[in-house]
Amino acid sequence: MAKPASETSRDSPRGPVWPHLRGALLLLHLVAITLMALPAPVGSDQRSNYEGPEAEAELQALSDGLARVGLDVPPDAIVDWSVSTSARVLALRRAALAPFQPYYRWAGTRQGYRMFSAVALRGNRLTVEVDRGDGWELLYLARSARHTWRRSQLDHELTRSMLDRYTRKRYRKRYDAVTEWIARQVAVDVPDAERVRVSFRHAPIQTAAQSRAGEIPPTLQRRTRVVEVRR
Repeated sequence: MAKPASETSRDSPRGPVWPHLRGALLLLHLVAITLMALPAPVGSDQRSNYEGPEAEAELQALSDGLARVGLDVPPDAIVDWSVSTSARVLALRRAALAPFQPYYRWAGTRQGYRMFSAVALRGNRLTVEVDRGDGWELLYLARSARHTWRRSQLDHELTRSMLDRYTRKRYRKRYDAVTEWIARQVAVDVPDAERVRVSFRHAPIQTAAQSRAGEIPPTLQRRTRVVEVRR
């Protein structure tokens, strides 16, 4: 004969409270991760993030689009509104997440990586050149099928992410350290190397039509640094 439900619950080592406690814990987790996953305009409250050719192009395109529907909103006004609105949204978000911060730390459910706020219209390709005493010779060009020195290291997706960040001036010390490391590796692989030059080729990303036609956009050399080889 089956036992009454009350007797079965009483015999359970966890008792009748456990299903309710489990439901409350699941609800806490769902609320916590949903709040953390909501889009947050991190960085949009800083005016420096609206500088640069990509951001300026997008702001102008947005201003032009508003003008077509009869709204005269210059790019500077868009920046002012975005900065102030983002600051208010982030303050509200911080207040909403504050009670859950201990849980995020304990459970490891923080959202540490965010989506990109703008599409990059230009790309940076790392170049490494060596001087053996008779001029510069290209050893490595990022994503090149011909200049492939240390390609397995330098073309790795994690290395590429790091190096792309180092194109910014605020990472100058780290970029200098990387160029010193590259020079040491060149000294090992090229015994007669005298100098190493590291830079980035900065160019607009090709359109589909340009790629089909074989057109090469104009390229600029950025963050050029020459290192004397020490032995």
